Amino acid sequence: MGTLSARNLRESLTKARNVGIVEERFQLFNECEVVVRNLRPDEYTEIDAECKDLEGIDYLYKFQEGHVKRAVIELNGQDLRDVQFVEDEEEDPKKPGQMRAIKLELADWLVKNVLKTWGKEAVYIAYRKCEDAVDRAEKKAKDGVVFITPEETDEDRFRRLAGEIKDLEANLPEQLIDNVLDEHGYMRKATADDIKRGMEKADQIAREAAAKNGGNGGEGPATPPAAAAPPAAPQAPPAPPAAAAAQAPQAPVPTPQSLVQGRQPMNQVAVDDVPQPVIVSPAPGRQAPIPAVRQPRPGVPSPDQVHPPIQTIPGPPIQGSAAVRAARTAALEADADLAGAIAPMGGQLPPKPAQVPIIERRLERADPKAAQTVMDPKPVGGVNPHYRGHNRGV
Repeated sequence: MGTLSARNLRESLTKARNVGIVEERFQLFNECEVVVRNLRPDEYTEIDAECKDLEGIDYLYKFQEGHVKRAVIELNGQDLRDVQFVEDEEEDPKKPGQMRAIKLELADWLVKNVLKTWGKEAVYIAYRKCEDAVDRAEKKAKDGVVFITPEETDEDRFRRLAGEIKDLEANLPEQLIDNVLDEHGYMRKATADDIKRGMEKADQIAREAAAKNGGNGGEGPATPPAAAAPPAAPQAPPAPPAAAAAQAPQAPVPTPQSLVQGRQPMNQVAVDDVPQPVIVSPAPGRQAPIPAVRQPRPGVPSPDQVHPPIQTIPGPPIQGSAAVRAARTAALEADADLAGAIAPMGGQLPPKPAQVPIIERRLERADPKAAQTVMDPKPVGGVNPHYRGHNRGV
């Protein structure tokens, strides 16, 4: 492999030196012109080593001083860009009264002869200008460079800016924050209590405005009078209660006889040949009741439409059948109810209908002896004929 001379290499790479170094020029209290630059990576490491054992205000001053003494490259026109050491003199501790020559680094010489004479405000301003130089360097480094993967997405940038805005809210008045947000179409998050107080304040303002306009104290217009309503039509005087009761139609009052006569047992089916109800003669000294005729209510289907008559099986009913016993029990209960309702009034029971249709089901009767034989057969003894031949052989 070939060898290249360092002299030729340095001359060809002169433009590659100090890449990313940005200078910031400013006037310090209008008395001193200062030029600072952003720092290199090794200089940040040196600052961290100098401040690692300090705390509190000492750490703050040492941190700012470390940045400024390394960032200053020009003071009042004196170029310090290529200066690394400064030759100076100091009193020789071994020979009192005599001076000796010494060589100091530029940063240490600036601290001893310049920065120690500045006030803390001047050091702080120079430190902030160092930060401006860093920001300009970052912006300049990104110009003209396109990254496949962006360093900071829109979401990350939004979150970072939102956090910075949240930190600044503590240092700004609320009215200023509301005005700035309103200019950009935003508003701060409101709680339920804030909304409630706002509504109460709005209601109070509305009430005060209404009272002010209603009083007409000379400042606001008076409330216009309401338009006159048309005269109401004359109404007839209300009728007295007695006359109103006389004019109202009176519904017939149902009597016990009509209620009993219209009753139908649950085990009976309505048929067309049901006899008409019989009027019961009243007791002596009482007014004769009005005959009550069972009439279907309007809009209600008749029992025949709901439950059509069921055709019964011809033939005499089976004695001892459960259906016959149920029908007899129901008939007796109906007679007892009817008698209990009419007997106290001195009336008579209505005659029973000629025939009460009963739902029947004809069952076939079985011979008890034959059933007993099937259910409990007689025991059979002896040898099974199938095995007789086998038993003989044995």
